[in-house]
Amino acid sequence: MNLQIDWQSIVENLRSEHLIELFLSRDPVEIFTNPWIVVPLLVVTGILYFLNFRKVIAVAAGMGMMWIGFYYGMPYQGDSLNLDNVLIIGGTFVGVAAFYIYIFLIKGD
Repeated sequence: MNLQIDWQSIVENLRSEHLIELFLSRDPVEIFTNPWIVVPLLVVTGILYFLNFRKVIAVAAGMGMMWIGFYYGMPYQGDSLNLDNVLIIGGTFVGVAAFYIYIFLIKGD
């Protein structure tokens, strides 16, 4: 019985190109329903919250909201840009901008 761990394949899967390809090949709903992604994300968010890195969490949440807005708002290949897509992207941008203004300028720690 051979109990050797294949470290080469583990390290290969953790390369940044592989992780970027993983996120680009899936939609946001599929990523946020995967427990292998959600549990570490919640652990890191909890650690950042208790270490008072709340602005880092706000920036990451805003980037996630923009990613979801662009994913569902950008037209697919061959489609044309219509008003619904512009409203989704614009509404997301305005929402994230308002969220950032509140977190960084209005709310005091």
